[in-house]
Amino acid sequence: MVAGWAIGFTSEYFTSDHYPPVKDIAKNAETGPATVVISGIAKGNLSTAPAVVLVAITIGISYWMGEQFAPDLADFMDIGLYGVALAAIGMLATTGVVVAVDAYGPIADNAGGIAEMAELPPEVRERSPTPWTRSATRPLRSPRVSQSDLRRSPH
Repeated sequence: MVAGWAIGFTSEYFTSDHYPPVKDIAKNAETGPATVVISGIAKGNLSTAPAVVLVAITIGISYWMGEQFAPDLADFMDIGLYGVALAAIGMLATTGVVVAVDAYGPIADNAGGIAEMAELPPEVRERSPTPWTRSATRPLRSPRVSQSDLRRSPH
């Protein structure tokens, strides 16, 4: 669970506009598109390193813990691998919830867009969630702009 949280935090660090990696990429936009592409690829490649290190550490710790909690079984089988398997299942156990929560966002946004295009009364749109309130995991991803957001834009 700790490794899952840490990987989630590193994902937010590298994709949120509140942290230096995205700010650096945005600053590079002042000089042209080529520097944006180069710095974006560089930061993207760099963003994989913390997750790889965290997974490797988690594998090592779970192997060691498997060996420690069942030393009498270590003579018959490699119980450390069983510890790694349990840790992997624990990390995957939350995947269904994350996918289900994330799936709500585009559905809510589509419903709001359909309500606007159908020119339904304003109270219908007020009841549908706005794009920035639709998902608990939205901060982990870069923001998306829907057609309805563009129509509401003052520009």
